[in-house]
Amino acid sequence: RDTSVTGVQTCALPISQEYRPTLEYKDKSKEAGGSENSGSIGTVKDPENPEDNFWKKVSDELESGSLEKAEELLEKKLIQSEDKTTDKAIFLMQKYFHGYKGVLTELSMLAKTEKSSLASYFLAELYESAGNFKESIEAYKESIRLSESDEVSSSRTVDCSKALLKSGNKSESIKILSDFIDTDCSAECKFNLYVGLAFIYGEENNSLMRSLCLDKALEYQPNDQEQADRKSTRLNSSHRCIS
Repeated sequence: RDTSVTGVQTCALPISQEYRPTLEYKDKSKEAGGSENSGSIGTVKDPENPEDNFWKKVSDELESGSLEKAEELLEKKLIQSEDKTTDKAIFLMQKYFHGYKGVLTELSMLAKTEKSSLASYFLAELYESAGNFKESIEAYKESIRLSESDEVSSSRTVDCSKALLKSGNKSESIKILSDFIDTDCSAECKFNLYVGLAFIYGEENNSLMRSLCLDKALEYQPNDQEQADRKSTRLNSSHRCIS
């Protein structure tokens, strides 16, 4: 999800860095009259990365209609996986973007039975893309509640605020961001939250408040080395999970 705002380079959000490389896609909803999403599912960002290669194989099987073979690949991965719930959630999203039915129900069950923050987050995105904002907001809030870090929680709070704005609840969309900013969270969180606020005010054509929020975001913007260190930490963690 692009949270960029002109003049400010946003932080690399955990969800974008750790999971998005396996979930790039060309959303078939466009063919059914929905909105367009760019990319190609299963793209291998790094040929040397076993994780990327695994999901490329899964994507290829799903694209060819071989659901059974894709499920066999997943089952083998789950044997050694240290985060089975995450792998299951990503697999379900792969199924969804390849046009398989019943994914919303499966994601909902995974989110409830395994208390999965990621599954709730994916569920929220799918509800939002379908215009079901009430269900989307509920799923976003559950994902935030279960988030493993303030950084992840802040990025998902920004997404939730955007869904609230789309639903017509401007005051609540601003409140959840402002309330988070008032907590003792990291500079990265505050940066993301202020960029989120700038987006909300921009959508409302409030150029003054948008500008003020961007100025505040710049006060907390991490430098390039800090972003690189965080990215390296996340990638090392991901590689440990598949070694």
